[in-house]
Amino acid sequence: MQDLARQITNLDAAGDCTVLSSAGCRVAVGRVQDHIHALSSREREQVAGAVASRRAEYSTGRHLAKQALGRLGIDTSSIPAEDRRPIWPAGVVGSITHSRHYALAAVCPRSHFAGVGIDIERTNRVTDKIAPKTMTEHELAGTDAGWPPFPRTANFSAKEAVFKAVNPIVGLMIGFKEVEIVWHQEEAGFSARYIGPNPENAIMERGEGTVFTLADHIGALFWLEP
Repeated sequence: MQDLARQITNLDAAGDCTVLSSAGCRVAVGRVQDHIHALSSREREQVAGAVASRRAEYSTGRHLAKQALGRLGIDTSSIPAEDRRPIWPAGVVGSITHSRHYALAAVCPRSHFAGVGIDIERTNRVTDKIAPKTMTEHELAGTDAGWPPFPRTANFSAKEAVFKAVNPIVGLMIGFKEVEIVWHQEEAGFSARYIGPNPENAIMERGEGTVFTLADHIGALFWLEP
């Protein structure tokens, strides 16, 4: 997965769809644009009545996810949702993320990983006002360490990736203050420590994560072994 993060970071530009591959997984990267024509009727119901920007974000995410699945040999015309969470084909774990400008979809065989989460944020996403609401005191104290880049937004993105990997397995919501991100500069990665009231969520402590950059964005990948 670190290799996938490096590939994303090394992209010169994100076009309609670039599919990256490593460790049996696929990550599709693209600019947000209108792909409403690529949605199934069931998917279109999810954004019926939504503003144009929301339709573009949603449809780009689904378009990229289908392209990534195709590279795994899985042809699907629809990725439905339950509680806004994608329902992936049997034997697959996946995650979709988008900002206003970029979208990414990560898919992996379930035989390789029990869960995967991906997130992307504008580098200025977490302001001084937002940071105390999403970070523990220990995390806030570590933002002067020099790594990762854009540490407050990176910390936010790491937690979002953790949530996306863990929630489909456990089915419980996780608050920002229930997770503490531990950065490992030598490995250019991170781990997650669960400090909340639901012990089931502690499976995140078996996972690993890494960060990437894309233009004026920073993102995170997090994965759990089977």
